[in-house]
Amino acid sequence: MTDSRAPHPAIRQLVAELTMLRLVRGVTQERIAARLDVTTATVAKWEGGTRSPSSRHLAELAAMLGCELALVEAAPGEEAAR
Repeated sequence: MTDSRAPHPAIRQLVAELTMLRLVRGVTQERIAARLDVTTATVAKWEGGTRSPSSRHLAELAAMLGCELALVEAAPGEEAAR
């Protein structure tokens, strides 16, 4: 059975790239969670591929890590974990 809330493969790849950038920059999941007003567990779910961040959270995460997202659209039915 597949979780309908699991991220689209393109979103999963984008999150994986942002995760690598987070690690390179030395930013913790705790810092991201505090800045985006989500739980650390939520950030871990994004990075683990079990939940998808909202486009707003993706944009904020990219800005926090110093990169730009031209356009981020989640696949239909995807919601941010709260």
